[in-house]
Amino acid sequence: MLKTPKLVMIPGPTPVTRSIQDQMGRETVAFGDSSFVQDYKEVLADLKELWKCSGEVFVIAGSGTLAMEMAIANITKRGDSVLICSNGFFGDRFIDMCQRKGLDVELLSAPWGTSVTAEDVEKKLAEKKYDVVTVTHVETSTGVMAPIEAIGKVVKAHGALYVVDGVAASAGAEEYVDPMGIDVLLTCSQKAFGVAPGLAILWASTKAVEKDVLLRQSPSHTQTLKNGFR
Repeated sequence: MLKTPKLVMIPGPTPVTRSIQDQMGRETVAFGDSSFVQDYKEVLADLKELWKCSGEVFVIAGSGTLAMEMAIANITKRGDSVLICSNGFFGDRFIDMCQRKGLDVELLSAPWGTSVTAEDVEKKLAEKKYDVVTVTHVETSTGVMAPIEAIGKVVKAHGALYVVDGVAASAGAEEYVDPMGIDVLLTCSQKAFGVAPGLAILWASTKAVEKDVLLRQSPSHTQTLKNGFR
């Protein structure tokens, strides 16, 4: 068990072990330094392998909210239809992000303390064509875990892109990008990873990367953020 003189009894930031603190205390090197480049490449390779992602993975300086913005900005264009599956406060956070980008937003919510189900999502997707479906894997505000694998099968069958917010789940709950049909999985460093705050992590499936490239080639499309999948 991790021993710490100060125990923060909230979902994050979580305590950081001494071994990680020691690594963070190494001398500063340039981002072009060969040792940093090698470490960074190994981190990306490990993240792709552990989360079974055949697409791309990105580790950038920023918050979990930045990763949410990055996900939405790079796979949608103004007017696209988005179904937001929300189990609480952080599921609802997607609403404002999508509306600011001019997306057609619909909300599928569950009472706090419960989760949206695959059957709920199936009913919505049978009624209307959606470009993107978002789900929060573990809702920080309630601790509820959504059935992301079952929902992923439904989303894939209807041809939408599947975005999973793993901020409170990644490295603590089972998540696999390709096997679970996830197109964008996003998280950050200060929760189940047990690392200090400051890093956003995002996995993008091959399908999501291809969608980003198509949008960038469109002369009428302007990206909201400069942080792209390429």
